[in-house]
Amino acid sequence: MIIDYSHFGDIITFDTTYSTNRDARPLGVFLGLNHHRETVVFGGTLLYDETIESFVWLFETFLEAMSEMKPITIFTNQDAAMSTAIKVVMPKTYHALCSWHMWQNAEKHLGHLLKNESQFNNDFLACIYEYDGEDGCLKAWNEMLDKYDVYENKWLIDLFKLKEKWAQAYVKRTFTAGMKTTQLSESFNADLNDCLHIDFNIVEFFTHFERVVNQKRDKELEVEHNSRHKFPRLKLKSSPILNQVATMYMPTLFDLFQTEVEEVMALSILKSNVSQTHSYVVGVFNQYGKYEVMWNPLDETLSCSYRKFESFGILCRHGLKVLDVLDIKLIPNRYIIKRWRRYAKDGSEKNCTSHNIKPDT
Repeated sequence: MIIDYSHFGDIITFDTTYSTNRDARPLGVFLGLNHHRETVVFGGTLLYDETIESFVWLFETFLEAMSEMKPITIFTNQDAAMSTAIKVVMPKTYHALCSWHMWQNAEKHLGHLLKNESQFNNDFLACIYEYDGEDGCLKAWNEMLDKYDVYENKWLIDLFKLKEKWAQAYVKRTFTAGMKTTQLSESFNADLNDCLHIDFNIVEFFTHFERVVNQKRDKELEVEHNSRHKFPRLKLKSSPILNQVATMYMPTLFDLFQTEVEEVMALSILKSNVSQTHSYVVGVFNQYGKYEVMWNPLDETLSCSYRKFESFGILCRHGLKVLDVLDIKLIPNRYIIKRWRRYAKDGSEKNCTSHNIKPDT
């Protein structure tokens, strides 16, 4: 678990569940995503309670075991004690809220709207996921409040105070590896429950816990083996960029990247300013969604206001469009980060603990 954390502990989820053991202690599990985008387990604990003091002790103990390497981002539910403990122990770690738990809470507090207003579901989810800019997000939120006359709803008021933890316009500022929820925990708990009995004591519980962890590791080894003996299918076989990354990315990541390459054909350069640093506005003609892409030919650095590389770790279609216009056939190596490479776990370098994505050299 420690070795896995050294490679993939940049993004973690933490959640608790009950009814897993004889003493009814809450089970807390630290999980993440490996280079296959499959679940990897970093640790588990049985807590006596869910107070601030207990969570502070837990997070401190976990980080001590992990050589004090703090994650870039941690996803949790809206538990107030957990949130306070994260501020105490990991003040520089970005704390994101699980959108799935938000939706579960919305059903409790806004059930009448979900039942009687068929469009509210779409409007609420749009505020979470669809707006890349702060102005657009705030406008959509206020329009939703006005449309359904919920300005005085206390739950929505409190939720909006935490918008930096869940709205796409803010979440995209940090690295999340594409994670949005703690559903990894829900899935792992389901696997755990398949081989647990409520009358297990602690020793029996952790024996079965380790069995489930080993099942996850066996699955990773199987995927690893298959990926090293299978070349991905290129939809554009003559594409230099696809041929470049096909040997570097894990198959799951390659498929995601290939989708970005395919979408380049739909984009246009809507505005350009070529000087010492090249600036482009990229989008689909006559459609919503325009993004500024900057290219510096001196140091071959690329950035886009969509921030897919900064938040996910692969280049977006807008940046790839500019590379295509500039007749640059290969991605600069710095934009193929080790975390998503086929050999991400090779070597002992612990490159997932910085609070910035550092390009590979």
